[in-house]
Order: sequence, then structure tokens, then C-alpha cells
Amino acid sequence: MAEQNTVELVLKMVGGTVGLGAIGVFVRGLFSGTIISEKEMRDDLRTEVGRLRLIQERQQTEIDELRRGVRQLTNINLHLISSRAEARALVNALERELGRVPTIWPPDPTGTGL
Repeated sequence: MAEQNTVELVLKMVGGTVGLGAIGVFVRGLFSGTIISEKEMRDDLRTEVGRLRLIQERQQTEIDELRRGVRQLTNINLHLISSRAEARALVNALERELGRVPTIWPPDPTGTGL
């Protein structure tokens, strides 16, 4: 039991010593200037901002391309829908002229199955 208490005491002392040593190194670095200076930090931040700006510009280009694609697909979709409606109207008119029963078209898909 006494051995265990001694070991715990030694570990606490070593842990405290390491903690105090780390604080001492930090304070010594503050006064000696070995910690990253403000200029170096600003330069690093400037470099990082430039890198992030390039990434943002690339992403904006991708977004613009996707928007163009969506607009193009929307135009094609509207053209197909209107063409189909015109074709159905023509078929129904021809069927009436020929005295046939007009075709009953199924409802358009709602697009919720995606």
C-alpha cells in the first residue's frame, strides 16, 4: 500500500514538473521570440486566404456550369412537354375527324419518384 502511494506521489510530481516545464518553455519563447512572430503568422494567413480564394473560385465556376446545365435541361424539358401536348392535340383532332374514339392519355408523371 505504501509503495502504491509512493508511486502515485512520484507520478504527480513528475506530471507537475512536466507541466511547469512546458509553461516555462512557452514563457521563455515569448521573451526570446522563438515562437512564431506576428509577421510570419500574417504571411501564413495571407497564403491560406489565397489558397482558399482559389478553391472558392473553382467551386464558383463549377456552380455556374451546373446552373447552365440545369437551365439547358429545363429548356429541353419545357420543349418536350409542349411538343407532346401539341402532338396529343393533333392526334385527338385527327381521331375526331376520322370518327374514332379520342385517346385518353395517362396523367403526366409528377416527378416525385426520383
